[in-house]
Amino acid sequence: VPTPISFGESPTTTSTTITITTSFVVFEYLTFTYGCSGFELGKELAKMHKHTSIDKTFGFTINNTIGSTPQPNTPRMDNWADFWDIHRLGHMLDLTQNVGGMSESRMEELRVKTKEILSEHDPPPSLLHGDLWGGNKGCCCCFDSAEEEEEE
Repeated sequence: VPTPISFGESPTTTSTTITITTSFVVFEYLTFTYGCSGFELGKELAKMHKHTSIDKTFGFTINNTIGSTPQPNTPRMDNWADFWDIHRLGHMLDLTQNVGGMSESRMEELRVKTKEILSEHDPPPSLLHGDLWGGNKGCCCCFDSAEEEEEE
């Protein structure tokens, strides 16, 4: 886990009437080497998944992002299918603002079917890498500012 060095906020005035505050965090430098195998990466991810929620709920103590997209993790939920429906699928559908033209009834049908499928699986709430991509994995450590307690 990288050590945080500094964090804070930096106000940026964009006009005479609008001020936007940018938050930042600075971590120690991690040297990523990209020669590790998928097998090694899988072993490290499996270790992360063994960290389970003490209160047996899905979610995380704070909301975070996937890239620049907000990702809600609160309130925590007792049920995996409910968490996924509300905080993942439902949230993403809301963000689309129906740009694709999917009717409300089709979106509801999708959510009901997805929840039905997920209800057949009863995983323990565990720590996941919430935003895994080539730029935040090294040999063999994974850096994720979007870690969350849930299950894939």
